[in-house]
Amino acid sequence: MAILVRQPDLKSSGLVSPFVFSRLGSTRAVVVALFCTFSEVFDVPVYWPILVLYFCVLFALTMRRQIQYVQFPCYVFILTLLSDT
Repeated sequence: MAILVRQPDLKSSGLVSPFVFSRLGSTRAVVVALFCTFSEVFDVPVYWPILVLYFCVLFALTMRRQIQYVQFPCYVFILTLLSDT
């Protein structure tokens, strides 16, 4: 004996889960990434010092933003300990 549960029709009721949109975006990103990976147009040589410089800039910007978020009264002592050294 099977119990059938009827799923509500989300499109006609106007209720659409945000999970559906995020899944669609993720699927689209994976398809575009695979296309770019296997196409010859994007196969360009990369000069590795530029990648190291790019990594350092991104790391510095991210850490600066993280330190700004930590500057609350309860975390001030950590920043003073780091600045004394």
